[in-house]
Amino acid sequence: MSVDTKVATSKSALKKSDGGVPTKGSGGESGWHYLGLNYSVEWPLHILFTKSVLEKYNTMFKFLLHVKRVQLELQQCWALQMQRKDELNETQSNIFHLRRHMAFLVDNLQYYLQVDVLETQFTQLVEKIRATRDFESIRLAHDQFLSSLMGQAFLHMKPFSHCLKEILDICYSFCSLLTQTNKLSEREMTQIDKQAQSFKRQSSLLFTILSSVGNHEANPYLAQLMLRIDFNKYYSQGGGVVTGITPGTTVALVSGDI
Repeated sequence: MSVDTKVATSKSALKKSDGGVPTKGSGGESGWHYLGLNYSVEWPLHILFTKSVLEKYNTMFKFLLHVKRVQLELQQCWALQMQRKDELNETQSNIFHLRRHMAFLVDNLQYYLQVDVLETQFTQLVEKIRATRDFESIRLAHDQFLSSLMGQAFLHMKPFSHCLKEILDICYSFCSLLTQTNKLSEREMTQIDKQAQSFKRQSSLLFTILSSVGNHEANPYLAQLMLRIDFNKYYSQGGGVVTGITPGTTVALVSGDI
């Protein structure tokens, strides 16, 4: 089975800059949103890797790519901020804190997906395959593996997945703004203030969703993710704030500082 990258483009949804780099189209999405995988499955694996199975793998791939890309952008912003630390003032300090809050959430999400979901489920799949020589048992184990990946990544839970997508988009927009210029204008500062408000709102909503079902016996993995992002009771206790970007303002969160 070979793997090829494939990008689907649409004139109405995907535009290119003068340099040929994909930029955001009229739908607010960039070329990255259209990046997927195209599997060339050889006989007899086509019995196992059906069209519906490949679509699920593609959905998972796009989701993981989105999370990892945002994580790397936040790390790049940290490196950039370290280069400019000599210019640190109250406003820059507030931006430092905002990036740190974003990275805290995204890093723990990435760790949960990589360790608690992918590595754990793959290990179990390999053990089941090695324990049998029956094809139907292998196919069942693979179907269970894929269903577990989709379920534990909450891709079928629309309120959660939509909220998480909003958070990732906010984080990426924040990083893009910071890396475009050395000195932020008043208009860009206003944009970051709005991003801080949006991040506060969406992260609070995310925790509310987690809290509502996190302890339910039918959602043990949701509770596990909740433990990841709230291991120090950052969200569930206190009533702290994130300092606003503009000096003298604050952005209320459901907890105190990390």
